[in-house]
Amino acid sequence: MCSISPENKEIIKDHGAFPKLIKLLSHNSTSVVEKCLGTLRNCSTLLESANEIRDYGCIPILIQLLSNRRSSLTKENSAGTLMNLARNDENKILIREAGGIKALISLLNDKNHVVQEIAAGALMVLTVNPLADNRIRVREDKGLILLSYLLSSEDDYVLENTMGTIKNCALNEKCCLILGSELKIIPRLVQLLSSKNDIIVKESANCLRNLAINPENCVTIGQDKGVEQLLHLVNSTKNEQVRKASVYAIQMLAKDQNNIKIIENIKRSALQRSNESSGSVNQSLNK
Repeated sequence: MCSISPENKEIIKDHGAFPKLIKLLSHNSTSVVEKCLGTLRNCSTLLESANEIRDYGCIPILIQLLSNRRSSLTKENSAGTLMNLARNDENKILIREAGGIKALISLLNDKNHVVQEIAAGALMVLTVNPLADNRIRVREDKGLILLSYLLSSEDDYVLENTMGTIKNCALNEKCCLILGSELKIIPRLVQLLSSKNDIIVKESANCLRNLAINPENCVTIGQDKGVEQLLHLVNSTKNEQVRKASVYAIQMLAKDQNNIKIIENIKRSALQRSNESSGSVNQSLNK
């Protein structure tokens, strides 16, 4: 717990604790391993410490500790440490080359929701930078399938990180096609636009925006009432981030002629309702 404060993180680093903590990761006691991982995870939020932990050869060890034979806390803290290390683009590549993406994907099927959440979060960070080809590796290691399954999760944190990863992967042409045409995640994403959680709504809109890069997906989103839902959010939400995400998604969807017709029809209907409402008011005043 002492490694939570910024001051203590610096003290731990300055006293050369990282090599000793990493060495203890091979200890026979699960409790010892869990505590060492917790300290490394907390300290790795500092960039300098994260690079030092990497330089001591910790990445392959962390990936090994993601094994299903390990305790839930061991897997959670290992994935959490990798997520922190992955904020460095060089580490993104190292984690991929050491088999980290495949190991994290396997945790998406874990029975523990927190493990799923952190694994999806690590994949989200790993897929931010397209230069590392990590999005392609997620697809090749069958990660898109498990991510599509997690869209049915009842855990909001799992959903947020899952959609964050899908949003990133959808920027890859093949991933985009698979997610929309084969895995058919679009109806679920449209459904999630009605969530009470603004973060989920925003991420759903972002996913739809990126999926709409593919013309076939763009048509499907319109057919599944995605345009109507997004326009409703633009006019009704009080959250500015949700509104912006919805606007950007609509702009992408408006590249399809059928979607343009949907938008025009909605505007026409809204104008007609407005005129009818004004007429009713005028009639009441005249009485």
